[in-house]
Amino acid sequence: MKKKVLALVIVTATLLTAIPAGMFTAGANTASRYTTTTIIEPTFNVIGSLSVNGDVDVTFSDGLCPILIGDKWGFTNAKGEIVIPLEYDYAYAFSEGLAFVRIGNERSFINTEGEIVFTIEQEEARPFSKGLAQVRQGNKWGFINTKGEVVIPIEYDITGTFCNGPAYVRVGSKRGFIDTNGEVVIPIEYDDVTPFREGLAAVRTGGKVGFVNIEGELVIPAEYNSASLFYNGHAIVGIGSKYGVIDPQGQIVIPIEYDFLFSFSDEGLAGARINGKWGFIDMNGELVIPAQYDDVRPFVEGRAIVTIDGKHSYINTEGEIIAPQEYSGVGEFIEGFAVARVGNKSGLINIEGKLVLPIEYNESPRYAGKVNDEPVFWIKQNDGLWGLVSVTPSTGSDFKPGDVDGNGTVAIADALEILKYLAGMNSVVSPGTFSWEAARITGAEKPVIADVLEILKYLAGMTSLIKD
Repeated sequence: MKKKVLALVIVTATLLTAIPAGMFTAGANTASRYTTTTIIEPTFNVIGSLSVNGDVDVTFSDGLCPILIGDKWGFTNAKGEIVIPLEYDYAYAFSEGLAFVRIGNERSFINTEGEIVFTIEQEEARPFSKGLAQVRQGNKWGFINTKGEVVIPIEYDITGTFCNGPAYVRVGSKRGFIDTNGEVVIPIEYDDVTPFREGLAAVRTGGKVGFVNIEGELVIPAEYNSASLFYNGHAIVGIGSKYGVIDPQGQIVIPIEYDFLFSFSDEGLAGARINGKWGFIDMNGELVIPAQYDDVRPFVEGRAIVTIDGKHSYINTEGEIIAPQEYSGVGEFIEGFAVARVGNKSGLINIEGKLVLPIEYNESPRYAGKVNDEPVFWIKQNDGLWGLVSVTPSTGSDFKPGDVDGNGTVAIADALEILKYLAGMNSVVSPGTFSWEAARITGAEKPVIADVLEILKYLAGMTSLIKD
């Protein structure tokens, strides 16, 4: 018997030398599995740059993303091809076909071919919006057009964008709005203003907040201590320490009686704090998810982040937990995926709360848009470089070593552990004997493992251990 075991180990060792990485995957009968495919090898020190809304944009705007290697910026496409050379001291994201770049003291806007469209004399510029870009000279701001001509004088202390209508401006301590011709359409007389949304902007005057329309008419009186932007026809308003909801006509549609409120999401629900705990109300003001959480975040893609005792999870619109309450940090869903963090490591979960990208990255994966209609993410490896991966469903023989199954389990074991198992020195089905999860499959009462013959066939490339 010992001789047979020894011979088996020798045969297995021979087979192991013929395959890369020395890993095998034990399959589970799960509803979904995910494959991570590298699109761009880890290459870039920094990915993304300033976008028109003032955030860092890591998507492929106009098909290109600004990237940094060493101390120079360039642009890559979604294939990892550097289509605009690494020659800039700084570069912003593309917007409306143009991107701001700087080499030394020369500041320009380039097109997606990397050609200089025009240079500017101003010290700073922001991405284009509605054919206009903010520029700064000294401590004053104005606007240029797509020819680089100053069309709105550089005379404002602060300017906004024209994304949703007139742009806000500040002169001294007062704020108002201008149109794309530079005409003041709402007097520069308010203590504070917000950008327009849904045709209304909040304004503060005399210590109170109201709303103006695009014509500058104060259509909702300034009688609130605080107010949010309108979203889905509702705005949160506060009087004293209590909050409620008004409609665009200024009518109170939910009483001002809550400790705090979030804006209504597309799902028609808003986070509400009552006596120190959070739940969710509907647009009729009915508490549809009990106030039992220490903290919540608004619903996005049918999921809301909830927190109890410092642990984070997700609920659906019925208030049902759809992911284990085991994460130290989570993010909002984008295209059906969200960041989940345990300690200082991050990965991705899907809309069902299942782990699809292992929690092993020092920085959170960042959504980069879609390639071939599949969502892709920037991930930062331990060497500090960013690469691009896709995370796609896979079944059957498409499930490769190292993939994550629908229960969030990375079911792998290295060659040494296989040899130990075959020699009777260890048990692959007992993950507690290893420092990592070896061939552990969830969804069953106890871990399962393919038999020796199946392992050998798999290692020889003759078959797949996955059986659907």
